[in-house]
Amino acid sequence: MSAVLIIMAGVVFHLLALMVAALCGQQLDKGELDKAKATSIAAPFFSLLGTALIVLALQSGF
Repeated sequence: MSAVLIIMAGVVFHLLALMVAALCGQQLDKGELDKAKATSIAAPFFSLLGTALIVLALQSGF
């Protein structure tokens, strides 16, 4: 059961990474380059964290 919850948390972090990437695109459209640069740095970390959680859950005996 806990592995399922960890996988769900990983999926949530992947969705968060997609939302951050979409926010970055909106900021680029508005011409806010400084904010978009900071936002674009955050997106891969959320994706990496989501992947790490999913791999951890699968290794723990899903």
